[in-house]
Amino acid sequence: MALIKLNNQSISAVSALPSGIDTGKIAQAIEGSSAGVVSTSSDAYSVINTVNITPTASSSKIILIGTVGEPDQVDGRLEARFFRDSTELNDSERKICTEVGRGLSNTGAETHRGNISQHCIDVPNTTSQITYTIKIKRTGSGTVRVGNGGSNTLLVMELLA
Repeated sequence: MALIKLNNQSISAVSALPSGIDTGKIAQAIEGSSAGVVSTSSDAYSVINTVNITPTASSSKIILIGTVGEPDQVDGRLEARFFRDSTELNDSERKICTEVGRGLSNTGAETHRGNISQHCIDVPNTTSQITYTIKIKRTGSGTVRVGNGGSNTLLVMELLA
């Protein structure tokens, strides 16, 4: 078996990481309040979870971990997104889900899914309070619902750089 060495020392002899390697530290972690079961037939976003956080440093990174609890639909397709205040964090790594239910027939019967989770890192560059939310909407037509049998959760952590 190969022995891994750091700075030419065996792992058991290393008491600290070499200078220049920043491990970061979690300054605070806040779990969001859930709206419970949310049902919508709207193309406008509905809030399912909210967290307020005030970063301690403008260089901090914010880690978001969001879960949409057991989405189901009668005949619609679901989208879920992270938002910072009123701004959608809309690049592909920050979308929780896009069009869950796409391609399913409109039978009128509920179709249940497991929980859907996603995480991302945001760099807000501020020490002012920020409101992070998870919002959902339906796309196309029909009705979508979340939180029916699974929790909608949002965990926000400040990582000091």
